[in-house]
Amino acid sequence: MKGLITVLAVLVVVGLAFFLYRTPTAPPEMTEAEIAQIEAEVEAATNEWWAVWSAGEDYDRFVAIYADGPDVHWISDGVPYFGRAEMDANFRPAMENMQGQENTRVEWRTIVIAPDVAYTVRINDIVQTDLAGISGPTVRYAETLVWVRRDGEWKVLFGHGSTPNESM
Repeated sequence: MKGLITVLAVLVVVGLAFFLYRTPTAPPEMTEAEIAQIEAEVEAATNEWWAVWSAGEDYDRFVAIYADGPDVHWISDGVPYFGRAEMDANFRPAMENMQGQENTRVEWRTIVIAPDVAYTVRINDIVQTDLAGISGPTVRYAETLVWVRRDGEWKVLFGHGSTPNESM
């Protein structure tokens, strides 16, 4: 009798384990049309972001593309900025001291990771013009961004921008 109770107990535990176990599910498959739509949306947001920055005129519109909150991060040439306040302390003075920026597109890619997550790579040759109208040298600039869809809008959650280190 004791053996039968043990066997039944084991069967109940194994059965319960199978019942409670859930196989992790992969992200939903997306059609090529859905991927193309997401790419187009993220490209449009990225193009607007670059246009606003390059015009150097509307800081609030520029920074509005970033997610708000402590989870948004930016790394610029190895210096991290955590949260919008730190990013603001970096970006605002840069934009306020710039008349504009010319961008020559070198390589742009958008990779859709999930229906609400995309990753962009932007490599440009840039020339910034200061408030006195003096243009700097052409500089290669590489940027990577992680975009998330929040409340129906694409926002940058994580970003990185860098220029080559000539000493390497």
